[in-house]
Amino acid sequence: MHNYFTDEGQVIVARQELKEIIRFHEHDLTNTTAVQQARLLSPEPFDLIICRNVLVYLKRAAQAGVLERLCALLRPGSFLVLGTGEIPPKFMEAELQPVNSKVRIYQKTAV
Repeated sequence: MHNYFTDEGQVIVARQELKEIIRFHEHDLTNTTAVQQARLLSPEPFDLIICRNVLVYLKRAAQAGVLERLCALLRPGSFLVLGTGEIPPKFMEAELQPVNSKVRIYQKTAV
């Protein structure tokens, strides 16, 4: 932890070296062009996508579409973190393996 963060009393702060390699982006996840837009900003596959408590606001068909788009952005072996009430659909079981089912961390397989 000390390689990437410093403890400043009431808060823990990410070191500048870590901040320089992290990219944050906003996207309309329901838009079918979201993958293309994300690839324009960052052509490399993602190592981690955190999408907590977003899917619960969408209908099942939209949830599945969003998860497929997110998986398309992930590098094999990388991670997707969902909200505790969110579960990938059955048809994605081969592509997203649970790492920790309790906190909904999934790893993308090399499918």
